[in-house]
Amino acid sequence: MGQGRGDAMEPMISADSHIIEPPDLWTRWLAPEFVPRAPKLVKDEEGGDAWLYNDGGAPAPLGLVTVTRGRPREELRWSGARYQTINQGNFDGSARVKEMLEDGVVAEVIYSPQRTMRHFMLGTEDDFQLAGIRAYNDWLARDFCAKAPERLVGIAQMPSVGVDAAITEMKRAKAMGLRGVLLSAWPSGNLNLSDADDPFFAEAERLGV
Repeated sequence: MGQGRGDAMEPMISADSHIIEPPDLWTRWLAPEFVPRAPKLVKDEEGGDAWLYNDGGAPAPLGLVTVTRGRPREELRWSGARYQTINQGNFDGSARVKEMLEDGVVAEVIYSPQRTMRHFMLGTEDDFQLAGIRAYNDWLARDFCAKAPERLVGIAQMPSVGVDAAITEMKRAKAMGLRGVLLSAWPSGNLNLSDADDPFFAEAERLGV
């Protein structure tokens, strides 16, 4: 902003960046007893990779966002993308940093793929939801962000099966090096924000997340 031609660009930080799950996330990171109920990698109508969730809908293609970088508009399609051909920075931390530096981005705040989180959070079993969220947070902290923790700022997904469980997962995520939390529903599990959620926010303030 306001710089003359030839001046160095100011460092850029993306405060709202997203990723998708790697193809082996659930087989590698989810507790074995829940793997049969995890999202399934299938083919979309054009032969690309897609995830089949438990919401009763059609398989969800990897999507347009995964193939936009460096592609001309006429080549962009919603379906037909495969993990082998999309931008690897969508799910690989080392590739992500390489792409960031090519674009002049020095750091990114990384949020979870919400369609995947819904698969676990729309269920009725607390253990299933907790297992899916723990698996994602483990992968995010120990694999994706671990490639460059000073540049990849991971935001942990939080469960909504009760405040105690949410606080436990927040502490665990903080200990793994994740830097913030994302709420897709209130920690208490209530439909609306209530006094029951106050202990979670008090602990978040204490932890500095």
